[in-house]
Amino acid sequence: MSLSPQQLDREAWLAKRLTVYGAVFAGVTDSGIRRDRIRQTILDRGLEHVIVGRNREGKPETYATCFERLYGVALRKEAA
Repeated sequence: MSLSPQQLDREAWLAKRLTVYGAVFAGVTDSGIRRDRIRQTILDRGLEHVIVGRNREGKPETYATCFERLYGVALRKEAA
């Protein structure tokens, strides 16, 4: 999975927002590892339904919807 420069900026913004909740993102990683770390941070801290901002239409957006829009996958992995 490779992110465009615009997506990388969005990912950096999301990671920075999560540092407010004590999340630490450091070291050399690939986009899959970063995605998994961000997912786990949101879930571990119960932030799934916390509003993080507004979308282009001005509607509130949660950490879950922001994650799903950025990565194109569900925040919660379905059980196999």
